[in-house]
Amino acid sequence: MNIQPGRDFGVWLKAKRRSKQIIARIFAGRVGLSPAEYAEVEEGIVKWLREKQKSLIPILLDFSEDDIAEFNHKLYLATEAGPVEFSDIFTEDQLTPVRMCNRRDEPLTPELKGRILKAVFTPLA
Repeated sequence: MNIQPGRDFGVWLKAKRRSKQIIARIFAGRVGLSPAEYAEVEEGIVKWLREKQKSLIPILLDFSEDDIAEFNHKLYLATEAGPVEFSDIFTEDQLTPVRMCNRRDEPLTPELKGRILKAVFTPLA
């Protein structure tokens, strides 16, 4: 399975940040993003990255020339790809209701669990 380019970029960036032992919310502030915006970047949503962030991230993470080239390439691919979808981040197995019950405290039927998952993974219009 191919990983969506935005997700690939986010996973790569998160690993680079963690390797420098920098807390995400602190790093977010240093690059001029809110913690929520930066969390989305690490999930693959690159719309928050402006020129300021594109220049600060490599400096603050002390990227080598190879890292800078990889950063720019992955960011380019992520920008050119379509938006990250919910299903690019989560799988049905991760979100399958485990202990959900109805109002009468009865366990959900497999059919109802399937309908819930279908609703969760239906793209918003």
